[in-house]
Amino acid sequence: MNIEEQKARGQEGKPVNPSPQPSPTRGEGVNSRVDFSLPEKLDCRASLAMTKKNSSTADAVPLPLTREVKKLAFTLAEVLITLGIIGVVAAMTLPALIEHHQKKVVETHLQKFYTVINQAIKLSAVGNGDPLDWDISPGSTYASYDVNKKFFEKYLLKYLKVTKYEQCGDRLSSNYGGSNRVCVWLPDGTAFTLGMDINGIDISVFPFGKVDKNINTPQRKRFGFNFRKSRTETQNIGGVEPYTFKWDGTLEGLYEKCTNESHNFCAKLIQVNGWKIPDDYPW
Repeated sequence: MNIEEQKARGQEGKPVNPSPQPSPTRGEGVNSRVDFSLPEKLDCRASLAMTKKNSSTADAVPLPLTREVKKLAFTLAEVLITLGIIGVVAAMTLPALIEHHQKKVVETHLQKFYTVINQAIKLSAVGNGDPLDWDISPGSTYASYDVNKKFFEKYLLKYLKVTKYEQCGDRLSSNYGGSNRVCVWLPDGTAFTLGMDINGIDISVFPFGKVDKNINTPQRKRFGFNFRKSRTETQNIGGVEPYTFKWDGTLEGLYEKCTNESHNFCAKLIQVNGWKIPDDYPW
């Protein structure tokens, strides 16, 4: 086969390009047709598969989580157990906290009373003379309320800040003056009673403000003081001091009488400890 024949045969195998269709020109009618015919050999199954794939891709939108979130909560048994534990802890700690608070109140109020009452005596001495010369005449073994009231109003009332004062008694037994004493309340809530007898003046201080008539009031509620009391350190001084009637002067004597003798010596025991309640105090 010569070259001429190969060229002729090669040209016969090439696809013949269709002649270009002229573009529709302006002015042609709307009835001009465009050929939208599909190629004869288009695979319908492949086309359908492609359509499904595109459709599934388009629909693959993230869906919101529909799982319900559980709310956390305690069961009734857990709540009851917790409350029980809190109750046990409170029962163990609250008494100690209350006792600590009460001791602080006692220490603070006793020291404040000691300061305030002696300042009042010093101020009164300016107008009423030496306290050792003040009139202490009960008229009998125990002074009447009128005698006690007269003494208080003359020598102390004008020099103390008080919320009220009235007739009352801090002891049930008539052997200790009955209800003839003057009861006085101070602005900080402290109360005290004042009563005169043939040995001088007895003062009972109640740091929590409640005047207890029982002579055996616990040694954390009532504390004894004296003014010009015979056989005490106040006998020859014009001031108020913690109760020490017939004290033997020893620390052991204070502990014994604070525990056993109507608790009158407890204020002195606290005073000698710097107005602090000792660790071994009979609370």
